[in-house]
Amino acid sequence: MGTRSLMQPGDRAPPDTSTRAFFKLAWPLFIANLAVVGNGTIDTIMAGQLSATDLAAVAVGSSIYISVYIGLMGVLQALSPIAGHHFGAQRWRAIGDDFQQALWLSLFLALAGLPFVLATDPWLELARVNMEVGSVAATYLHAISFGLPAALASRAFVALNAAVSRPKVTMMINVFALALKIPLNAVFMSGAGPIPAMGGAGAGVATALLAWVTLALSLS
Repeated sequence: MGTRSLMQPGDRAPPDTSTRAFFKLAWPLFIANLAVVGNGTIDTIMAGQLSATDLAAVAVGSSIYISVYIGLMGVLQALSPIAGHHFGAQRWRAIGDDFQQALWLSLFLALAGLPFVLATDPWLELARVNMEVGSVAATYLHAISFGLPAALASRAFVALNAAVSRPKVTMMINVFALALKIPLNAVFMSGAGPIPAMGGAGAGVATALLAWVTLALSLS
């Protein structure tokens, strides 16, 4: 026979490209991304309940942070097809090696990105906000910057989980983080006990703290 019609010993089964397999991977990622969007929605709603100044500051600050974060995150997403290729070929050690490199890369990217987040003056001048809004936005950016290393390292885990067909892990972690967002925002934005009210900047503190919680859950 010119071609083999039957699988021989040692052959791997072809990948499942059915619609069912696609949705099995897609729906947890869809929920996970909705949870991420939900964090920003919560910040907007809770800041708007404080004052117009806090609402404007959170809007400006989060836009600046996301602009930097998304650019850096895109680099780490390259891990997903690389790890997926290794996963399909059953090169388990190669997955671990490349994932380790991605974690080191996330640290390097965080160090490279922090100056862009912390250099608030050029951003605020570009946004043309008044001094009051600019002050809150700057404090927000300084607070949220502490979470950038953890947020980027977590993206390496997201890329890995997608590559090895474990998107539900990402979904559960993101949904759990979303559930914590409202109480943490309430504590840092409005104050509680010894913690002073920080207004809109408190949303940045809550986001940074959640980034480290997310990383800890990913490592567990």
